[in-house]
Amino acid sequence: MGQVIGFLVAHDRLVAERAAKLVRVDVEEMAPSILSIEDAIDHKSFYKERVIQSGDADGVFLSAAHVLEGEMRVGGQEHFYMETQSCLVIPKEEDEMEVHLSTQAPSSMQREVALCLGIPANRVEVKTRRCGGAFGGKSRRCAHVAMSCAIAASEYVRIISRHFKG
Repeated sequence: MGQVIGFLVAHDRLVAERAAKLVRVDVEEMAPSILSIEDAIDHKSFYKERVIQSGDADGVFLSAAHVLEGEMRVGGQEHFYMETQSCLVIPKEEDEMEVHLSTQAPSSMQREVALCLGIPANRVEVKTRRCGGAFGGKSRRCAHVAMSCAIAASEYVRIISRHFKG
């Protein structure tokens, strides 16, 4: 729920809005629905446990003057990012792309855009303004936006080139 399942490219906002209203998505219900940690435990649906331990944790707890035990719940399994993602891709000469993107990982985005377009990474220039944050939301979550925009820009160039050649 709430995941990107596609992208739509149009020459203006009105056409995009009209086209979006024509999209129909049929979703098949998957069973079982796992919506909580308890559901995941009951259905054994989790990643293999990884334990990182340094020192004698059990011994420290046994010798501690106070030990607090309990349970805490945090709504999401991962931080919820309120920032919207946006991207501008400008086609350049000889299959080069200039990608303006809000990201904390421009080198990673450069590789991913190049990979999805099938071009060398040195043909992709990623430009980003200084952006804050320390949780990594601007590190990976912008990849699908960057790649979608790059594909659209590349396809636009292909269509225009074919139009002027023929």
